[in-house]
Amino acid sequence: MAQKGLFERLKRVGPGTIVAAAIVGPGTVTTASSVGAEFGYTLIWALVFSVLATMFLQEMTTRLGVVSRMDLGAAFRNQFQNPVLKTATILLIISAIFVGNAAYEAGNITGGAIGVAALTNTPVSYWSIVIGVIAALLLWFGNYKMIERVFIVLIAVMSFSFIVTAIVIQPDFSEIFGGFAPQIPDGAAILVISLIGTTIVPYTLFYNRQRCKNAMKEKSV
Repeated sequence: MAQKGLFERLKRVGPGTIVAAAIVGPGTVTTASSVGAEFGYTLIWALVFSVLATMFLQEMTTRLGVVSRMDLGAAFRNQFQNPVLKTATILLIISAIFVGNAAYEAGNITGGAIGVAALTNTPVSYWSIVIGVIAALLLWFGNYKMIERVFIVLIAVMSFSFIVTAIVIQPDFSEIFGGFAPQIPDGAAILVISLIGTTIVPYTLFYNRQRCKNAMKEKSV
């Protein structure tokens, strides 16, 4: 019985892994690597701020979905009765999601291409095209469950690699704790914005229909 309960809980991890994959993608890893290589542990505070802000925003949208039984998009749509305000709000949200998604995915594809190019010693431009085509085909032909399983595997591999890397490099914890003090060294402002911007991904706030469904299921048990 306990094994069945554990299996059911693991099945509900899926939507969370999709959000995690959107937040901690190749673009985020590439940006964080660049920050670490140039400034060491100095900007860890920006990463901590980004993670906490993301947690609060995701929790708030999920709570909204559980209480109202609507996702964020539907809540916005029903908030305004005036047709002009409703149309303007919908267009603004669609524009923000489209532009944000395009910019973020461009960063993800570029970050993935940089990583593969470094391992294979091949041009980055070549892998950008290959990864972009693979992603497009996966979205075009794949159903939700297949994409969910792919992301579960990818997040598991990433988590394992992060843990192994932390063990191998043996970081100095005194320097790590020193990075929690907010400071922006000269030339780091753009990297701070990039680090926060690639972690707090607004369009993931609209992906909470499945998360709300899971939360309501747990609430009713």
